Amino acid sequence: MKQVDFIRADAVDASLRNAWAALATSSAEANVFAHPDMLLPAMVALNTRGDARLAIVRDVGGGLIGVMPVTVAAKLGRFPLCTIVSWNHPNSFLAPICVAAGREENFWRALIPALHGFAPAARALMIDAIPEDSAVHAGWLAVAKTLGLADATEQRTVRAMLAPEATDGADWAESYWADAVRPKKRKELRRQWNRLNDEGAVVMSELGADEDVAPWIAEFLALETSGWKGANGSAIASQAGTEAFFRAAITTAHARGALCFTALRLGGRAIAMLLTLINGKCGFSFKTAFDEAYARYSPGVLLQRESLNILAKRQLDWIDSCAAQDHPMIDSLWRERRGIVGVSCALPGARNRIVYAASQAAKRIWHAIKSRKSSV
Repeated sequence: MKQVDFIRADAVDASLRNAWAALATSSAEANVFAHPDMLLPAMVALNTRGDARLAIVRDVGGGLIGVMPVTVAAKLGRFPLCTIVSWNHPNSFLAPICVAAGREENFWRALIPALHGFAPAARALMIDAIPEDSAVHAGWLAVAKTLGLADATEQRTVRAMLAPEATDGADWAESYWADAVRPKKRKELRRQWNRLNDEGAVVMSELGADEDVAPWIAEFLALETSGWKGANGSAIASQAGTEAFFRAAITTAHARGALCFTALRLGGRAIAMLLTLINGKCGFSFKTAFDEAYARYSPGVLLQRESLNILAKRQLDWIDSCAAQDHPMIDSLWRERRGIVGVSCALPGARNRIVYAASQAAKRIWHAIKSRKSSV
């Protein structure tokens, strides 16, 4: 029988952490947000209610199959229904689920029935932000069908990603840039680059593997806080917990060689910075900031051009933009797209199935009424 335990983040010992880290680098679905170096500091700093737990799923021999943080919500979407949800936070752009490659169905088959022990009153399970048609998603759908659990896609978004079909040849980056970006926009960016150079020496710089990351973190936080995010209180440094998570996560990512930190510097001072997190052969464009005093030169866009070089140097298969759907800047630079879905299902048990079905029927009625009103 497979074993499922629900533990606090501070109960993770060195043995479990090492097994989890190994799993995170070899899973079928690259997800940097599910690495213990990212998820553990997030749960310590941002689990403000203190009720989130890590679901640890092992096989009969004690081998780790998967890890997923869970908590309980009073609603499924806008409808009152006690629901177990995958715990997450605003600075994580995928549900932080880590599953051994090829064991996705085993993971869900063990976890879903065990959730009753975690929250006996829960009627449904909701997983937000998983890659559509991924191994984790496919495993979920297969197990829900096998267990006879009704399921639904609660939301779907599409966001930009950088995934060239071919990256061979010396000029592939230039070819991609030329194909992806409109001629008029490329001309305008060249003009902005030239005008920016009139202000002083402009260089692209990258944090070295042996460099201290702390000054770069401090520089990024100051740059972000100086702009609109600082003004409206949404900058990383605006909240002590978010800053603590960020410092810890970026420091450990750099230590394990999983961080690409670049900057566009004018006269030695950063006017745009970009953090790309690396998970195996994949990248995640985690955070970016720019000096709004130089907005007329589009320094953030000029720095994004460097993403092509990051992909080439690191020999990555793709980079997820982690951006909102229809983002006006990144959508105009990166051609590829990936679907991200939030899914739900009933938990096992006749009563759960009935209550879940009623909530889904209510949702359909609500959407029909809303659609009718908007068409009038």
